[in-house]
Amino acid sequence: MVAGISIILFSLYAELATLSKDLPLFEKKAEEKLGQVHSLFEKTSGVTVAEQKDWLEKNYSKGFTAGSDVVKNLLLSISHGIELFVFV
Repeated sequence: MVAGISIILFSLYAELATLSKDLPLFEKKAEEKLGQVHSLFEKTSGVTVAEQKDWLEKNYSKGFTAGSDVVKNLLLSISHGIELFVFV
């Protein structure tokens, strides 16, 4: 049992170490794609990249707050469902 858990933890560590080496590449690709999205949005809507970035800086915290509320409610619903399943 302990050996199995040790193998799982070692495998997880190895995967995380590999992922951390690839993070700079992921970051570069994400920045490229975001730039493409900004440009496409500018072409279709007429809103400049600077205006988009300004809006994002002013409003991103609202998105995180709403997102965390959704996750919290989802986890509460799941735990409540598990509770009901266990007691029934």
